[in-house]
Amino acid sequence: MKQQPILVEIVITRWKDPVTGKFVKNPHPTLKNEVRRKGEVKEEIPLGDGEYAKVYFRYKLNRYGYQVPSSCRVVWPSVREAVSRGEISVDDCKRIERDLADEILKDEKIRANRIMEKELMQEGYNSDKAKRAAATRKANKARKGKAPAPSEAQIKADFLEAQNKLEKAKRANPKTAKSKQIQQKKIQSASQKMATVKATAKRHKVSL
Repeated sequence: MKQQPILVEIVITRWKDPVTGKFVKNPHPTLKNEVRRKGEVKEEIPLGDGEYAKVYFRYKLNRYGYQVPSSCRVVWPSVREAVSRGEISVDDCKRIERDLADEILKDEKIRANRIMEKELMQEGYNSDKAKRAAATRKANKARKGKAPAPSEAQIKADFLEAQNKLEKAKRANPKTAKSKQIQQKKIQSASQKMATVKATAKRHKVSL
């Protein structure tokens, strides 16, 4: 047996303007708490007392090649809940969120500029340091290139001088700990001098 349809009464609640009598939008709607748009970066910022705000940033590349915040929107969940409870209007909610967004954007721009300035200063310092080092190397190279090559007689004389100093230091008979320390330094210095002279002789093909 075919079932008969059931009668259902649907009650719709709507709002009317008390003056004009025209239907109007719900003054206390349930607002969305997630309104991210394409190209926005979402962050959650604590506001204290367990509250938080969802912030949606847009960034742009400045002339120095850094990403800096250009705009932001705020969703404050507790304020939006107050709208649905009829405690504040939608316009009040928008104004509160807009004021908070302006304040957050201002702080974020200041922070981003400080980071950028610090990094640019460091890059400038490193660049200047590299330029100074390159100039020093170039000057040293030019100075070495202009220095006259030592003669064979000079190389042999330097070698004999270093050799005599080394032998003299080794023959010394120090009595105290300090004297022994001085002797070791003299031996080390003379040995280094001899090694330098030998390297010079080898470079200029001089037989010692």
